[in-house]
Amino acid sequence: ADYRLPDWTGMEALRELRHLGRDIPLILITGELGDERAVECVKAGAVDYLLKTGNLPEPAFDMASVLARVEGDKSLLKELAQIFRTEVPGVLAEIRRCVATSNSAGLERAAHGFRGACGNFGAGAAVRAAHALELMGRRASFEDVEARVADLVRETDILELALVSIGKNTS
Repeated sequence: ADYRLPDWTGMEALRELRHLGRDIPLILITGELGDERAVECVKAGAVDYLLKTGNLPEPAFDMASVLARVEGDKSLLKELAQIFRTEVPGVLAEIRRCVATSNSAGLERAAHGFRGACGNFGAGAAVRAAHALELMGRRASFEDVEARVADLVRETDILELALVSIGKNTS
């Protein structure tokens, strides 16, 4: 998470994660976070911090395209984000169940649907992770499937954290 956002900080994001009972590793990204503040963040539970150098990872989702999709309706965007966040545990459980039972058709279906849901937010990394599982299901190939599920969970956690900010930044 970016340390400074218009309506909240990375420390507030960290507190929100803890409040939600989510153990998602948080790395703060900042242009100018002093050593004292960085130590405070790490002590509070942040995994690390990165200085903005122009070589940052892909954003969790594309806010501009999502806002365009909902015709600028921030209330609708907030509602869609909440629905997504509510459905994530069930979808990931279904994907894990399909993997555990070697249900390739079920894996393909579940991952395909989740890919579409992630795509609604322009969440490129999560879409790619879901697509990898969808293809594994289509091919009935379960080689390295646990690593691909871990990729999807990681990207989904990142997306969920970013979507929490929608609720904080919309009225």
